[in-house]
Amino acid sequence: MSPKTRAFAFQVGAEEAGRRLDALVQAHTGLPLKEARRVIETGGVMVGRERVRKAERVLRAGTGVKVWQEEPDPGQPTILDEGRILFRDRHLVAVDKPAGVPSQATLASTEGTIADLAQAALGAEHLELIHRLDRDTSGVMLLGRSKKGSAALRRAFEQRQTTKLYLALVAGAPEPPEGELKAALARDRRQAGSWRIREPGGTPAHTEWWTERRLDAFGEGAAARLRLRPHTGRTHQLRVHLALGLGHPILGDARYGGPRHLTSPDGTRLELPRLMLHAHRLILPHPLTGQPLELEAPLPPDFAGVQMVLGARAHDR
Repeated sequence: MSPKTRAFAFQVGAEEAGRRLDALVQAHTGLPLKEARRVIETGGVMVGRERVRKAERVLRAGTGVKVWQEEPDPGQPTILDEGRILFRDRHLVAVDKPAGVPSQATLASTEGTIADLAQAALGAEHLELIHRLDRDTSGVMLLGRSKKGSAALRRAFEQRQTTKLYLALVAGAPEPPEGELKAALARDRRQAGSWRIREPGGTPAHTEWWTERRLDAFGEGAAARLRLRPHTGRTHQLRVHLALGLGHPILGDARYGGPRHLTSPDGTRLELPRLMLHAHRLILPHPLTGQPLELEAPLPPDFAGVQMVLGARAHDR
């Protein structure tokens, strides 16, 4: 369940002219000053038509201000355990991102991002986001720790020098059990935040997939575990390709038709806690040495638990 968002709007009065943004947000929302500053710094405040992240910004009379403050999600991790730091040196940090943690802040989401959690775990320092995973996707993520490291890592992604491997639990069992899909993507204007396959005219997207195991405990061909390799990095690429290209949506992906629960022939109901997608492995050249850096995130308990229930009578393919 997504956290609830509270919205505030106010106009700076004549007697308030020259005051700092954080003080004005505190006065008009009732938030503690520390929380008001956090909301500003994570992108939850618009001044006029501009998103402002500087708490010390001084405002003029008549300026309109909008504030979005997200109530904490009790299920969202607030601490990044040391075991989730997969690799670190002076140029980069690789983390095992928990599901439920956003990659970056948005106007409607001011909660702690994966960079926030990693910075808290490692001590005060600046970490740069290199690539993104959807909020409900778990697994390997990279953060730049130096300017040189960040630039080299971004270049590796842009020049497709990376190998990304994901695991997904999907509805049904694809036939044939492996293949590749080249299908261009475009925004779906009928549903905000969604994408669709659009040929021609979309942005090229390429995914390879293999069925690792059929999961038949809830019926013959009810589900399968796939290994996925995206050759491009489009928004929602794997989710759209599996659901709209192959006809096998990821379990828990309600946005693209994935079931939120499964029911076995004997009536057993399995609730799916989230999008069953995990960034399992990432291989890329180290930004300093150029040597291959192989990073792997173990299956999280929720993914492994669903797989175990679905695979109670599974057989490998």
